[in-house]
Amino acid sequence: MKNIFLLLIVFSFVFVGCEDDENIKAELAQGRYYLEDDPNDYVKHYVYEFYQKYGTVILHNPEVQDYKYNFLNPNNIIIVPPVQEEAVIRAGFELFDELFLSFYTDDFKKKYLPFTLQLGDTITSLSGKTTYNSYCSRNLIALSNINSDISSMTDEKKKEISKEMHLNFWFTYLLMERKAIAIPASFYTSGELFYKEDIDPDKEVGSKDELIDRVRDNGFISYPGYTTSSSYKYKIYPDKGEDLYDFLYYIFYNTNSDLHLILDAYPKVNAKYEILRSAIKSQLDFDIATVNNEVQ
Repeated sequence: MKNIFLLLIVFSFVFVGCEDDENIKAELAQGRYYLEDDPNDYVKHYVYEFYQKYGTVILHNPEVQDYKYNFLNPNNIIIVPPVQEEAVIRAGFELFDELFLSFYTDDFKKKYLPFTLQLGDTITSLSGKTTYNSYCSRNLIALSNINSDISSMTDEKKKEISKEMHLNFWFTYLLMERKAIAIPASFYTSGELFYKEDIDPDKEVGSKDELIDRVRDNGFISYPGYTTSSSYKYKIYPDKGEDLYDFLYYIFYNTNSDLHLILDAYPKVNAKYEILRSAIKSQLDFDIATVNNEVQ
């Protein structure tokens, strides 16, 4: 029987812009974990082997201290753990792999997974008003719906959860939290004149189709379509963060054929897509288009 004892200390400071994976994981980790290998115990063996291979701890019975703390921005969620029965936990491991892990190479997972993967029966906001199918933050990816009903989950629901997991992993974790990707300035060039543009609400802004056509001609894949609370102006162009999020959303939430209908029709949108795709491929050695092809 083999053991791994992890004494993980929460640092009182944050390394900003750290690129070394081991340092990042040490920075993110908190708590105390004892991983014991037992080949006769499926759950223990799976968790042990997964850590040995990827350096990521799978928590199938997470406690509050495992997910609440995120340095200056705590995770305001509650994870109710699954029933600790082997069949349920095994199904949870398999679902995590099916919806998310299987899309990425071993090398990618070794470099870019967060410190923990966590299983939950439910994941909710502290108030209980919001329910999450999955949750992603600086130190974790969590997946809910791990219970005795897991075998009856429809393919359609699986696809929706999978899309959500990939989008949050890439935008929330890799881009916003981990800062693993430097987006080239050229991605934003065509939008510089439009990011702050808005229209008085009493002016004609056109139909939805006309607005979509207008923003895509200028290189945006979508538009916010909301009124800003400060100025009561109608906003038809996204800001930079929204612009980037929109592209990732369309990559994960549209079929490859539907996505390319847009790319083929709007040269500036296609140019930005290729800039984003090339940046990810050159920096992370991963083609994000493969996720789009498989998640559908």
